[in-house]
Amino acid sequence: SSESEKTLSDYASLYGKVERALFSETIDKSVRPESVKSDYQKRFGLTARQFNAICRNLKGKVASIKELRKSHIKERADKIKRLEKMVVRMEQRISNISDGRRKGYQGVTDKKYASLKFSLHQKKRRLHTLKLKQQHHIEDQKSGKVRLCFGSSKLFNAQFHLSENGYDSHEQWKSDWQVSRNNQFYVLGSKDETAGCQGCVISQNDDGFSLRLRLPDSLTSDSKYITIPITLAYGADHVNQALKNKQAI
Repeated sequence: SSESEKTLSDYASLYGKVERALFSETIDKSVRPESVKSDYQKRFGLTARQFNAICRNLKGKVASIKELRKSHIKERADKIKRLEKMVVRMEQRISNISDGRRKGYQGVTDKKYASLKFSLHQKKRRLHTLKLKQQHHIEDQKSGKVRLCFGSSKLFNAQFHLSENGYDSHEQWKSDWQVSRNNQFYVLGSKDETAGCQGCVISQNDDGFSLRLRLPDSLTSDSKYITIPITLAYGADHVNQALKNKQAI
């Protein structure tokens, strides 16, 4: 329903807002996120479990970035080595052609010679860019700095080239940007909780299943919960079996 849609959208927006604040106020300043738990519960109207979900998910993103950075540094180092060797070979070839021309040998046309020099110039530019990125990544790795763009850096940079990315105006881009930054939320479960997740409890009914979602305190009005009817195209038997056996999936 439109009412449920608004409630879920508000939940996602709050989740995104808290996640970004938690990153900038703790992780980006080398502060333990858990240290602000009670303050964030009061400040944003969250339950302890909801804060834990945001904190757990954010720490997972940060850990993933750090792990990926290691592989990026290694892969880029290999690329730099290959490109350096290629530049040396191209410089030597161009030097040989120049020496030959001074001696009156015209084995390569002017057009081909110009193309080789331009190609060398592009390779050097590419090498400089790779070395610069590598230097920044190594510095970040040493300092523990994590760079995280909520909504993706690709979409963020699209605002500087609107027409090339299919946008008619900055407002149109901003709408997509806000949706991208606030398009989901994560609910933390545990095997000792009702149906494996007290924050989002699944139950069976005549029409399929329903989810009882615990809302943040700041979004509650008449009830702390919202019930969402769902149907599963496949896997319903597995869910039913898990519910009976009180097992997580």
